[in-house]
Amino acid sequence: MTTVSRRFSDPNVKDELIHGFDQEAACVMMARLGCLRSETEEPIEVLKWMDRTLIRVVKTFSNFKPDSISSFTLPK
Repeated sequence: MTTVSRRFSDPNVKDELIHGFDQEAACVMMARLGCLRSETEEPIEVLKWMDRTLIRVVKTFSNFKPDSISSFTLPK
């Protein structure tokens, strides 16, 4: 059994979202959703969905300057 905690905050305040983010729970949830989708969708479609979702999460929580690869950071 997995418990997911949700802290209510303003979705536009990134620092509040970062503070309450549980990486392990997110990984378990994504794995379960991927397994569920794999029962009804083609494997390549499931992988595409996971890639898009991961890219969205990284865009939300990362700090970077366009055209500067070395500026990319994720909070601890």
